[in-house]
Amino acid sequence: MPAVVAFGAVEWASWHAAPATLLGMGAAIGAWHKNKGVPNPMKTERGARVMKAARKRALRLGHKGRGAKAPITKEILAATHAWLDHRAQSEPEKAPLFRREQCWATLGFHGLLRRSELGSLRMRDVVVDKASKRVKVYIHKSKTDPGNGVWVWLAWETTTGAQIGETVQRWLGYRRQAGATAGSPLFTAWDRAAGQMTNRALQSKGQAMADMYRRHMQDMSSHFNMGLRVKDYGSHSLRRGGANAMKEAGWPPMRIQEHGRWTSDCYKRYLERSAVERMEVTRAM
Repeated sequence: MPAVVAFGAVEWASWHAAPATLLGMGAAIGAWHKNKGVPNPMKTERGARVMKAARKRALRLGHKGRGAKAPITKEILAATHAWLDHRAQSEPEKAPLFRREQCWATLGFHGLLRRSELGSLRMRDVVVDKASKRVKVYIHKSKTDPGNGVWVWLAWETTTGAQIGETVQRWLGYRRQAGATAGSPLFTAWDRAAGQMTNRALQSKGQAMADMYRRHMQDMSSHFNMGLRVKDYGSHSLRRGGANAMKEAGWPPMRIQEHGRWTSDCYKRYLERSAVERMEVTRAM
């Protein structure tokens, strides 16, 4: 990508996007150049000036973006998983829908996968090895990896009891029974009118899946009077939640960045201080 194109793209975005979006854009440009093995123009002195001016313009114009969505905690994930289990048992005709949501959320949270990465998965991209107690997911390309591809490794289960392997294996089994082949989409669309799962690939990189998962969270919250502000959660909440779960478990930033496949330190914007960390402030007063 010629430097003038990169600079022009950043300058154009500054008239429409929030400062945080510009940083992400800069990281994506850098990843593309790294993948091609050519110098990154955003790392030059001129590139730094362009980015600084673009962020100032975005701030001056008041572009705040839509704001960061709340991370889904492991407690909310477990509660929603249990709720979907209940729905699958009480509404067996819709069981494939609920099992699909469970697999989607499990891979998104524990694999720190982006919505677009989840929506692009094929059957061959997910390998379940019960004997070795592991699951691996192949990401062909992403925002920060335009085409080299990478395997994401997951344990069969977590120390907190999350059954990653069983959840994924159950959905794979359903898809195979439905006639899916190695090249078929892992996640397929639900036909509301017919009340059944189709073999059609997801549209809009899985946005409908993310929206439906929020509806399940809303149904659960209403049923148990939990008071969840579901509108605070978005398609990135699973990825944010997984990153924060790693932080709370004591993993160093480098391991979080590696597992989430971030090529810059923009992952730090995903991390939040836990309640324990916040209380430490008052203990020291």
